[in-house]
Amino acid sequence: QTASPSNSEFGLGVFNMEASKLYYAEVTFTGTGGLPGLGHFVNADQDHIFVNVFLTTGGDSSANSFRATEFGPASGGWSGIQGTIKNITRGELESQGLYPEDLTNVKFAVARNGNDFYCFVDDKLVAQMTCDYFNDKDTTPGVFGYNFANDKVTNMQYYGGTQAEEKIQALLDAIPVEVEITNKDALTALWTEGDADRTIEFTITRGGTAVEDPEYQITADKPDIIDIDGTTLKAVGAGTVTITVTCGDASDSVEITVGGVRTAPTLTLSGA
Repeated sequence: QTASPSNSEFGLGVFNMEASKLYYAEVTFTGTGGLPGLGHFVNADQDHIFVNVFLTTGGDSSANSFRATEFGPASGGWSGIQGTIKNITRGELESQGLYPEDLTNVKFAVARNGNDFYCFVDDKLVAQMTCDYFNDKDTTPGVFGYNFANDKVTNMQYYGGTQAEEKIQALLDAIPVEVEITNKDALTALWTEGDADRTIEFTITRGGTAVEDPEYQITADKPDIIDIDGTTLKAVGAGTVTITVTCGDASDSVEITVGGVRTAPTLTLSGA
């Protein structure tokens, strides 16, 4: 089906489902030449929308290639943007592996679980946001876009209830976990055997969001140099050791050198 009969008007349409706070909706656009996207509608019109749009017309890295924004009343159009807005450039999307390989065939999905709103492009999470206006309101997913004359919708599906929850979780679980040791400078500073213990600090995230209660390991390739107790590192010997934090397939490491026992220096002066 064609999404809109005109190349100068917005295409709007909502899924035939009851408004709620838990759903997953997916649309595949082909021949994408306009600004396709999906949104969360309070009513079956443009009264108030929280929309995710893929700006395929922006070709360089400085152009906004993705936008998530809250619209106000219909009369405002793009100028009716409210407080919630997120822009991501093409360069940023590419660096995260989120930019579609085929712009003529893009699968969009939006989902909601409580106060969390999600947007997926080709099954990859692009945005996870909250919006105060919608917190106490049920919404319905819908198609939203501009310059739709040459675009076609080739697939649509949606889930509610338990199916939606399982679908959202499966997509989130597919996002690679990232591990980062955040205090490497402090850990690699001058350290001598017997000095005060140090604490290793790190983050474990999935798609930029902290992972709750992650299972991780902290190891030392030479335990006779640094002893590990939880996140506490204790220098027990001299030498160079690599400390690694691992969570699933992701890891980050830091190389630490511990000197020998500190002694008073001996100075020899010569000359006039």
